[in-house]
Formats: sequence, structure tokens, C-alpha cells
Amino acid sequence: MKIEEHQKYKERLLRLISMMPDSSYETVTRTDWNVDSNIPRPYWRMFYNEILNKYIERLNEFYEVDGFEIANSWYQQYSNDSEHIWHRHGQTNFTNVYFLELPDKEHRTEIKDVEYDAEEGDLITFPAAMLHRSKPSKGRKTIISFNLNFS
Repeated sequence: MKIEEHQKYKERLLRLISMMPDSSYETVTRTDWNVDSNIPRPYWRMFYNEILNKYIERLNEFYEVDGFEIANSWYQQYSNDSEHIWHRHGQTNFTNVYFLELPDKEHRTEIKDVEYDAEEGDLITFPAAMLHRSKPSKGRKTIISFNLNFS
């Protein structure tokens, strides 16, 4: 799904992410995945309120559901050669990745045995049980990700 407001919000989101405490996870350069959940996440509040909220209706229609709940959310920022190994997300229906910075389409999230096209500014949704990874990055790549359960 193309996020039409991407260029309008990109720099502001990156600035808000840069103010988050420095934390890494495995070989991911920066993330708030393991940061205390009581720490405010203004980038997420902005992303949800000003961007994602406009697409909820489209997601509901596409998946033919009445609504959903977001189980958790985080950002990940990759620099040269950082990666996220093959993994899946348990106890949730779908995983979503918003490509905030994606200098090369070749470095989009890889989903095992699935071919898809995406570029910077796109939001992808896929079953959380599917194996996926972020290949070693060339340049800086930033994603905002969240898990959701449909009701």
C-alpha cells in the first residue's frame, strides 16, 4: 500500500526517531524493540495519528474485517551491513512494515518464498507466521513496524 503522505512526513518521523534512546537488537543498528514501554514514542504517535489512521478503513476493507488492534510497534534502523536474521512473529495475525527510508529496493524486507514489489513510502502487510528477514543493508534503511490482530 502506497502511503501518499510519505514525503510530507518522512523528515519529521526520522527526526523523532533520532531522539529515541540508543538501543540495538542482535545486529540491528538502532531500534526501540527492547526499550522500556513506558518511554514515550512520539514518532509512533505521529505515524499512527497522522498517517496510519487514514489507512485503517482500507485495511479493514481489504481484509474484510470490522477492525483490528495493534499488538505492538517499533522502529528499526539499519546501517552498513546490519541485518535482522530470519524470524517470525508469534501470537499475532499480521506483521506490517512501513519503509520510511529504503535507498535500494533490493534491501526491502525479504519474505521467504514470496515475491513482491515495494519501495520507500510503501506499507506492506503479511501473515506474522511467515519467515522474513532484513538482508545486510547498504546505506541506511529505516522501517516502522507493527503487529496487528483483526477482530
